[in-house]
This record gives sequence, structure tokens and C-alpha cells, in this order.
Amino acid sequence: GVVIIGSRTLGSADLAKEAKGLYAENGRLMSPVGSAQILLRDRIPASIPRFLLEQGDTVVLMGSALLVALLLTIWTGLTVPLIVTTIAAVLAATPFFLAGSLAWTVAVITSAFLCFSFALLVRTAAIVLGGATPTFAIAANVLREALRLRIATFFVGVLLILLPLLPIWIDPSEPLRYQVQAFLSRSIGLMFLLAACMTVFLSCATVAFEIRDRQIWQVMTKPVARLQYLLGKWLGVVTLNIILLTIGGISIFVLVRVISVRPAQDSDDQLAVSEQVLVAREGAYPLYERLTPEQLREVVEQRMNADSMLMSEIANDEKSEIDVKRDLARQVSQEFAGQQRTVPGGRERKYRFVGLAKAKQLNAPLTLRYSFDIGRIDPHEVHPVLFKFSEGRFTDRQFVPGQAHVLTLSPDLIDDKGALEITIENAGIMENQKGEMEKVPGSGPIIFKPDSFEVLYRVDGFEPNFFRAMLVQFVKLAFLAMLGVCAATVLSFPVACMLSFTVLIIGSLAPFLGLSLSEYSIKPGAPLVWQGVQYMVKAIAGASEWSLRAFGETQPTSMLVEGRIVPWSSVFRTLLVIGVVWSAAIFAVGFAAFRRKELAVYSGNT
Repeated sequence: GVVIIGSRTLGSADLAKEAKGLYAENGRLMSPVGSAQILLRDRIPASIPRFLLEQGDTVVLMGSALLVALLLTIWTGLTVPLIVTTIAAVLAATPFFLAGSLAWTVAVITSAFLCFSFALLVRTAAIVLGGATPTFAIAANVLREALRLRIATFFVGVLLILLPLLPIWIDPSEPLRYQVQAFLSRSIGLMFLLAACMTVFLSCATVAFEIRDRQIWQVMTKPVARLQYLLGKWLGVVTLNIILLTIGGISIFVLVRVISVRPAQDSDDQLAVSEQVLVAREGAYPLYERLTPEQLREVVEQRMNADSMLMSEIANDEKSEIDVKRDLARQVSQEFAGQQRTVPGGRERKYRFVGLAKAKQLNAPLTLRYSFDIGRIDPHEVHPVLFKFSEGRFTDRQFVPGQAHVLTLSPDLIDDKGALEITIENAGIMENQKGEMEKVPGSGPIIFKPDSFEVLYRVDGFEPNFFRAMLVQFVKLAFLAMLGVCAATVLSFPVACMLSFTVLIIGSLAPFLGLSLSEYSIKPGAPLVWQGVQYMVKAIAGASEWSLRAFGETQPTSMLVEGRIVPWSSVFRTLLVIGVVWSAAIFAVGFAAFRRKELAVYSGNT
């Protein structure tokens, strides 16, 4: 536990315990960054925030953003408002500073400058877009309108004020990994929710209110085509979303880096942040056997013929034979899959992971994520389990039922074909009364879900993964902007908002809706009228889920929280399906309706 560097002697027995989690079982150093932090702990100046020393990319990002903001402030003539904002922010933060609350002081000042940055970028974008082209001129007018309307300023203000406050509301006594994950989940979810609400309200209001108040007459009497009008409105709302995501994204990125250098509970906790959360990882599940169609059909026929009551219900038309076979097939498949994910006490079962050649090539550490159940779930119980690997290597672990655990593995365990074999033995090694170590079987069968046993490995960094996640969110917001603009051309403001929010909610819940539909069945014995209603409901729900499935398939927030990669394939698929196909279809319908709309007649009055 003692390290000698020149004339410096560092460490003690406590250092040996702390550094244990930095190494793999074969003695290989798995976290050079973590070891460097331990050795340099006494050389970090207390007067300088740690993230300024440890997060070089964050410092560069903050410096670049500040330089660009100052140059834009001078160019747009907002120097005086910047001075006023600075004075107001300092006055507002002074009571918190005098009270000794540094966190609230920084949060108040940060919120003030984020709001100023939003106004600065909107002003800059309005100047850039304010050209002779009608489309750009209309887009610039939308940006100016956004600052005047309380709709946009409310949602933007709430977001930019709450973002710096979120770290304060996270319990610092929690493990550091959970603090970072909680902030990522809350901040990105809050940003998308408020940005989506602003997009829907603003896109619907900017068209519907102009038609209602006859302001559109002044626009359409100029050499402005209806196509240019719709594109200009959409471009204005999209530009506003780019500004909001830019400011919010940079703020979240910086705050994540600040939170990540908070004191961790131990080296394992610190290692989890750098190797399991602020990374981009791919995962692999073990291969499971499946029943062939012939085997499944044979088992279903045997069970159905062995159940005399069930056969009687089929004969009396109380149940449909097709529905019975489908339910039995699902039950048999689930039971067969469940047996493969069950390890009885004292027994073992081998699992094979394939497709890990990339992980072996990258020579990156693996993370085995597992969550086991054994009888009832009691957070106060601890059970043993043995993980066995090739060449007779194994590790003895303890797990709490129902809770997720991780185990760092060396990439050397992957064979030349890119496969990894892990054997789970439901037993533990304990000391008996004679002082000898012996193997003791588990107290019950180990059971786990299909997604509760997985091998993860790092393929990219947090920064590009975060950027891809923001791109996915932007594409969804751009589609909502197109939907709101086109809906407001033929519908009133409340109806257009209701339609847009309905699409947003159904699209976000599409994965859960699809799971519900797969489990939904219509009983043949019910009255015909009720069956007809059920078929109609299922058809409507199925059509909605199918048409909006792509909206909820890629969930970048949960991927970032779990440290999973948001692949470029998902970004391009979202861009193609939602950003191009859906938006183009909505625009075609909206433009066709807008072309036929008589703008000079409103509510029957010429």
C-alpha cells in the first residue's frame, strides 16, 4: 500500500484497500486515471475547482463558448444589456454568498447568464436570417416573435433557471455513479419536455394567431409564396430549437463534468463513473436455446389434449382453438426460456457470449452486469454466487436479490473467435467449523430476467455519444415543429396543440403500447357488440403504434444514463424516418390544405 516516487512516500494500508478496485484479477491496471488521481491527491490546490484540473475538454469548451459569446455580444450591440445582467446577477447572488451557500451563488449567476445567452443567440440568428429571401425573413420574424410571446419565454426561462439548480437537489451522500445518472436523466428529460412544449405551442401559435388576427393578409399580399411562408415558419421554430439545445446541451455537459469530480464513496464508485456511465458501451447477451416449430407444436398439442376441461371449452365454442394454441405456445416458450435462466442451488449453468471480437481488439475492460433473484426479494439478504471462466479462473461474489451488480472482467477472457464463456454456479465458498474453506450450495434457485445478465464493453467516449443523443432529440423536435405549423394552417390553436401533443404522447409511449398490444387478447365468448368495440380499439391502437413506432424506438436519455452507445445508425434512421419521411408527408398534407384555404374569408366575414 506504499508508493515511493522520488522523495515522496505515499499511501498506507488504506491505500491498498482503495486501490484494489483499480486492478483486474490478473493484476492488470484497469483504471490508469483512477490511480493517477490517488497519487496526485495531495498535489491538487484546494483553491482551484477539481474539474478545472481534471476535465481539460470541459475547460476548453467553457473557454470557447465564453469567447464566442463575448464576440457576439459586441457584434450584436448587447454590451450594455450584458453589463446590466452581470450587475443584476451579482446582486441576486449576494445574499446566498453571504449565507455561505456557494452552490446557490453559482446557480443563480449561471441561470442569469444562460438566459442572456439565449437572448444573445436569438438576436444573432435573427440578424443572420434577416436577408432578402422571404423564407429567411419569415424565420427571423418568428425568432423575434418568440421573445415577445410569453409562450416561448416561459418554457425557456423555466429550463434555463432549473438546469443549474438540479445538482443542488441531488443527494451528495448517494454513490457518485447514481448522482451522475440522476442528473443526466433529470436534466435531459426536463430539457426535451420543455423544448417539446415550447415547440408545439410556438409552432401552432405563430400560424394560427396570424390567421385569426388577419395579420397573414399583410404577408401574403407581398411576393411571398405559401410554400415559402410555411418553410419560413418551420425554419424559425427549428432555429429556436437549435439555440435551446445548444445552450442546454453545453450546460448539461459542463454540469455533468462538475458533478463527476465530487467525492466518491470509494475507488469502485469512482471507477464506475469513468468506466460505466460517462462512456459509450455496446452490450451482448448470452445465447439461449429455442424450441423449433415442430417441438413447440408437439408440446402444445400434448398439453392441450391432456387438459380435458380445456378441450371441452373448445368443443362448446367457449374458447377459440387458435387463441388457446397461441396462449399455450407463449406459455411453453416462456417456461423453456425461464428454465435456461434458472440455476438451482448447488448446480451450475454455462452461458456463451458471442460477437465480442471488437472488444478483444480494443483491449478494453469488460463489465458484467447482473441482477439475480433468489426466492423473495429482500434488500437485507445477501447470497453467494460463483462466476467461472476459462483456464480454471473464478471469482466468488455476493449479491442482493433484485439489485443490479457489476463485475469488471479482463478482455483476455475472450477467445480468438470473439466468444466469452461464463459459468454461474449457485454456491459460495465459506469457512467451516474446522477453519477449512468449503463450497456451500445456495439457499434457493437463482433466477434472472433476459436483460439482467449482460456483458458490456467500451467503444466510444461520452462526448460524441452525448452529441449523437442531442441530434436525435433535435430531429424529434424538428418533426414536432413541422406538425404544429402544418396543423395550425387548417385548425384552430387549441385543436392544433391537442393534435400535436397527442402525436408526441403516443410516439413517446409507442414501445409500451406495442408491448401491451402483444399481450392483448379478445375473448370469443363476449357479446358481439363488445367484441366489435375491442377489435376497433385494438385496430386504432395498433395503427397508432405502428405509425409512430420510430419516434419512441430510440431513447437517447436512457442510453446515456446507462452508458450505452447511441449509434450513428440510430441517428441516421431517426433522421430518415422522422426527419425526412414523416416531416415531408406532414408538410405535403399541410401545404395541400393551405393552398386551398381562402385566407381572405374568416368566420364568414369577408
